[in-house]
Amino acid sequence: MGTRTTHFNFNLPADDDYASQAPFNDNFTELDAILFDVVPQMAEATIDNTALASFFEGTMTGELDAEITGSSALAGVVRAYKTSSTDSIQIAEAIDGTRVTRYYTSSAWSSWA
Repeated sequence: MGTRTTHFNFNLPADDDYASQAPFNDNFTELDAILFDVVPQMAEATIDNTALASFFEGTMTGELDAEITGSSALAGVVRAYKTSSTDSIQIAEAIDGTRVTRYYTSSAWSSWA
């Protein structure tokens, strides 16, 4: 009889266990769920101010619209953080090194700077 890992409780079949795909399939199903919660998801459409209007916490990756980068659409990442119960900050970084920030205060987003 096998054991389980300490942190994620994955199956560790013993050397003398009957060969079965079940423990491996169970491990990959659990790992898939864990990674989905940890790895930033690619946006399905170009990330623009409309897509970010109600994005107050988390990470989003994909193509950043020119209204964010200030030049052309580029691949990048946007991270959002709550700074208080009513305020937030968004930080956008493009693949070319462009980095811009904006703040949410008084129920509105500032311009990217």
